[in-house]
Amino acid sequence: MANVRLGTLGFYAQVFLLAILRVQCGDGSEFGQTDARSFFAFTPQLLVEGSGFRRMPKQYTGLGLTLFYPDSWAINEEASGENRPGMALETPGGSFMSIHLLSPEQDATDAIEEAAEAMNAEYEDVESETYEVDIAGQLCIGTIQRFYYLDFVITSKLLTVESENSVYLIQIQGEDRDMDQQSMVFDAILTSMVRSLAQPG
Repeated sequence: MANVRLGTLGFYAQVFLLAILRVQCGDGSEFGQTDARSFFAFTPQLLVEGSGFRRMPKQYTGLGLTLFYPDSWAINEEASGENRPGMALETPGGSFMSIHLLSPEQDATDAIEEAAEAMNAEYEDVESETYEVDIAGQLCIGTIQRFYYLDFVITSKLLTVESENSVYLIQIQGEDRDMDQQSMVFDAILTSMVRSLAQPG
């Protein structure tokens, strides 16, 4: 079972990044004047790129949530499926993240199982394992699937995120190398989403 704990690791990573930013931006720039509290709130909008940092300036609001994403990514705000309203983001390398709002009568576990079974039906020799990830303090459980398509290894992650009134089915899928390169960005997008769902009102 894959078990990823981003909460604690994310905290120490933020402290480490804060120290770096204070050293690198001691000239009074935007980051240099950022204190710990505002930096932690800002982190989901921060994209780590190579050895530098830049913001994720694009914002999506819909489906009862808000998230931030890089301006180099494509967005489809009407990516509905199976009678589920949804949206999707795509990286320049072809990986994607889709988010669908489940209806009140849909069970989160059943939704993941149905999506995983659809992948099994479409592709051969799909390997599956349980997946757990802590996103901004919320433990999300889902499934990781891996399979070959042409000459590429494809990874697909299925998980659900819950708020007080809604449940979302999320799929993150792409070729292994692009998924590895974009993993921190996907984490930041999910963090911004979960934090927005935790806001009152």
